[in-house]
Amino acid sequence: MPRVIRVQADSVSCEALVEPSSDGRGVLLLHGYSFRYTVWSEPSITSFLSSLGWAWAAPDMPYGRSTSCSRRSTGIERNLAVARAALQEAGIERFVAVGASMGARYALHLAVREPGRILGVVLVGPALGGHAEELLEEAGKKLHGKPGLVIRGENDTIAPHSAAYMAARRLGAKLVEIPGAGHVAHRDNPEEFKKVLGEFLANL
Repeated sequence: MPRVIRVQADSVSCEALVEPSSDGRGVLLLHGYSFRYTVWSEPSITSFLSSLGWAWAAPDMPYGRSTSCSRRSTGIERNLAVARAALQEAGIERFVAVGASMGARYALHLAVREPGRILGVVLVGPALGGHAEELLEEAGKKLHGKPGLVIRGENDTIAPHSAAYMAARRLGAKLVEIPGAGHVAHRDNPEEFKKVLGEFLANL
């Protein structure tokens, strides 16, 4: 059953919502800067994953506007430590990294650092910041053709189509646009988002 836990990593304490794994596989859900882990549960993305038999971990990341974290963080390694702690608490060893907006950046950093644990990568409205091309190139090399998916809201005005296209091209990933959705495609059109994500996960 899903439960809210508190994880401690590198002097930062944050809440996380998790569905523990029984086989070591799962999905890591990384929200964007302006959101909390509830952006995955309120539009029922987490319950959808549970219905498919997937375990998952959705940490409240300290890089954004999360209110549960003991401190804010701009450090890549500290933020990744929070994500890893949530995975550990959920018993997830190998995972699909799903990152939305800024969360996409951290999904790629995990792919670069721990490619052996990655089952696939899903980037939603990727906002990758500076050195995006270098990060994508390095992640593409580390992933060695593992499944990738880039999702973009049709009406996204924050992450341009060119960014999503570049991410898909560098990763060898499929690019899908969600109709009627803006930057937060999983919130704006959750039913279509779940359909696209479900099809991706079914092939892993």
